[in-house]
Amino acid sequence: MAKPFLSASNLFEVAKKGFTRGQYNPIAKAINMGGQYDALVAITFSIMTVEAFLGELIMLSRDREEADAQSLFSSINKLKSIEDRLFHASCSTSDTPFIKGNGIYQDFKLLFDIRGAIIHLWAGDTMDDGLIKRHTQILTQLRSRGISSVNQSIGIHKEAEDFTKEAEDDQTIDLMCLPFISSVATEDVAKWSYKVVSKVIVSFVEGMRESPFKNCLKDYTNGRFQELSQNDLDELLELRKIFVKFQCWTSDDFLTKIRKKELIVSIPTDV
Repeated sequence: MAKPFLSASNLFEVAKKGFTRGQYNPIAKAINMGGQYDALVAITFSIMTVEAFLGELIMLSRDREEADAQSLFSSINKLKSIEDRLFHASCSTSDTPFIKGNGIYQDFKLLFDIRGAIIHLWAGDTMDDGLIKRHTQILTQLRSRGISSVNQSIGIHKEAEDFTKEAEDDQTIDLMCLPFISSVATEDVAKWSYKVVSKVIVSFVEGMRESPFKNCLKDYTNGRFQELSQNDLDELLELRKIFVKFQCWTSDDFLTKIRKKELIVSIPTDV
């Protein structure tokens, strides 16, 4: 039976929306939990995007005759790990492949670890002691990337070296009694997550050796895995002003209120 063909670009849009909902929905931000849910969507769907993209690479390369396509298919078809698939796909199609120590791959690895920690939480991870033991490295790496929301979650009064030392000494750190999810389900991590995926996919395709197979992937990925532009962000800020004015959660709520005539607004006739 044929395996399902997931559209990675559609999953990427969900990841981006997870960030934008949490960032520009004032009501979700005010109650916090709504923002956390949206951040979790961004994190998990970011990894799902890469997983789907690698699956699509297998499907797209299987019946092509180019050497790079055949090399990619044979190198990753039987691999199960997302990390291994990404690394070997890059090695088989590029003269300058991802190196496991470089920035892009390390960001992807950290994102993968975050998603794994979220999905496979243990009971002890909801307490400060278990959290320190199991997730110190993840939180420290996020903090080293200057993600401010995480700084606030793991001790805003401590320097990085103090944080690392106390974690190694197995001592409690300020505010670390929060669950692991509360430490990573933040706006900054959501934004970083979807940007990591954009960099991974765009860099992978751009780094491929020239071939019809690369051109095929360029056509597929063109415009589909881009970071939000400043114009996109400006439009979202304008939407936020509307939501605040009319006390709406989302654009769907806004349209529902219009249909129910709870709102009377002027709709431009030239669009």
